[in-house]
Amino acid sequence: MGVWGGDPNLYWRAFLDALIESDTEVELIGVNPGHKPTPYGIYEGRIGDEFEGIVSGVSDYGIFVRLIENHCEGMVSLQSISFDRFSFDPDKHVVIGKKTGKSYTLGAAVRVLVEEVSPRKRQIDLTLLED
Repeated sequence: MGVWGGDPNLYWRAFLDALIESDTEVELIGVNPGHKPTPYGIYEGRIGDEFEGIVSGVSDYGIFVRLIENHCEGMVSLQSISFDRFSFDPDKHVVIGKKTGKSYTLGAAVRVLVEEVSPRKRQIDLTLLED
């Protein structure tokens, strides 16, 4: 079932909200070229909080997750996942757990915990939570 509870409408609603928000950011930049939306700073006070997200990318070193709350993207390092050892399959663009067989690919719903935030680097380090 995952975070979405099996309801694909929730996924698509979040996806469309992300598109609407990104258009708003583009408009703001057009009106005020000095404006650069940086929502990463709001997560500095939220270290240790859990969030729902969507896998937006996978690589040999981590899983990229777009947070549903405001569409910031963070990364889960594969080495930081404590409940399994994951490896990247570049042909299938998937990360697979060696013990559990659990896989993560683009569009998968996940729950993550904010570990560290660097607004200057525009970086959020996340921890993947078990289902």
